Amino acid sequence: MNLTETKKAMAVIQEIYPRFMDGRDAANTVAIWAKMFPGEEYPRVEAAILAFVASDVKGFPPSIGQIKDKLAQMQADNTLDEAGAWALVAAAMRNGIYGSKKEFAKLPYDVQRAVGSPNQLRDWALMDMEVVNSVVCSNFMRSYRARAVHTRELQKLPESVRQMYLAVGDAFAMERALPAPERTAPEPEPEPTPCPDSVRGVLDTMRQKAEADKVESAKRKVASMMQRFGIAGSDARS
Repeated sequence: MNLTETKKAMAVIQEIYPRFMDGRDAANTVAIWAKMFPGEEYPRVEAAILAFVASDVKGFPPSIGQIKDKLAQMQADNTLDEAGAWALVAAAMRNGIYGSKKEFAKLPYDVQRAVGSPNQLRDWALMDMEVVNSVVCSNFMRSYRARAVHTRELQKLPESVRQMYLAVGDAFAMERALPAPERTAPEPEPEPTPCPDSVRGVLDTMRQKAEADKVESAKRKVASMMQRFGIAGSDARS
């Protein structure tokens, strides 16, 4: 609604509830209501106001939230219930094995969100129909019912906030839909370079010398200890 249409809506409320504007600044009230219903057509808002009046038993004028709640109820009356949504899904599954993408694209947005993806539709089409008509049907209806409640609450938000919310939600949905990065196998460790024979010969010589040095060192330590304790070489051998 624009400002002129919002003034008309305020006039309807004022006519039924004469004390509606008591203590309010008229210009500010009209501006606030206009901001809260920017994407709504005046006839729908007027119908929501009259629907509120028809069920009002307390005699208090409506708040913005109460009118938005009536608008959401009116919107819900024009949407599929869970049984109707499942009927569309069941029809889509008849061609869901080879035409899952095409059939998924035909479904209403909220039904698509409750199904999940064309691949899910194809998986259901491949399943045993007894399981589909019991377990899958029950889970889908519960999911669709929750989606319907979510949609009604979303409709109550101002248009600018709703668009921002949808944009953020779509961004997360896209992120979840992106394929996971492929895990690459670790590169095999390079095989050790064979040792040339010439180098191996030098290493063997060094190893033998080191072992000989250890033997000589051990002999010197034993001789030192024998000399310290006054043990002769012949005594040690005996």
